[in-house]
Amino acid sequence: MIIFLFASVFISPLYIEPLSILINRCRIRKSEKPILAMARANQIPATQVFEVDASRQTTRVSANVSGFLGTTRIALNDNLLKQCTLPEIRMVMAHEMGHYVLNHGAKL
Repeated sequence: MIIFLFASVFISPLYIEPLSILINRCRIRKSEKPILAMARANQIPATQVFEVDASRQTTRVSANVSGFLGTTRIALNDNLLKQCTLPEIRMVMAHEMGHYVLNHGAKL
């Protein structure tokens, strides 16, 4: 079970997430630059911000930072981008980046 969970945490961002949800390059450029600046300040090796098309399934706002060893990806759902201001988006991303920096995914 531990091996399965370990594998799913590290394989999911690369192979499972792209199958289950549509991930596009972030269309809203005004939010990409500050988010990548926050990532660099926290030593998160992400180079792109993706937009997840979640509005077809839910109205919930969400974001995540996932991946490892050069596969790190920052993803914001379209509800977050449509409903929140830039300071609110940065606050959500600060929370999600905190999970990544503190290795909460690896610690399960």
